[in-house]
Amino acid sequence: MHRYLRGKAALAGLAIAGGAALAAVGSAAPALGFFSPPLTLQLHIASPAALVAKGAGVDVPVQVQCAGAKTASLNISLTERAGSLIASGNASTQIACTDQTVTVLVTAAPGKAFKKGTAIANGDLSACTPRNRVCGSQTDQETISISH
Repeated sequence: MHRYLRGKAALAGLAIAGGAALAAVGSAAPALGFFSPPLTLQLHIASPAALVAKGAGVDVPVQVQCAGAKTASLNISLTERAGSLIASGNASTQIACTDQTVTVLVTAAPGKAFKKGTAIANGDLSACTPRNRVCGSQTDQETISISH
């Protein structure tokens, strides 16, 4: 009799283990579909940038690669030593999600204008897929030259 019960217990344990394995595989399948289509974001702040309006702003070229979303948000900040002071500014813009080079006008914060020289540029590109609402962002930091 014990043999018969042990055999049933082994079969029951095997059925439970098989059910758990199926549940694990079955629950992973929807997660894989959730990440389609992929979201691809890349940016590179290029150099040189150009002074605008006697240092009131700087046109910063930014190479952008964006796929899987319709639009993306692009933020650029710029910091430069100008004499004994710091000139800084930032800009935000919405762009279409394509492979492109955009020019972002970064305006100087009140107090100090930008000048010809080198600056630290920080960039952030962020977007979300329209259907699945998968979001992501990409950053870049470069030392760029500012010319006339």
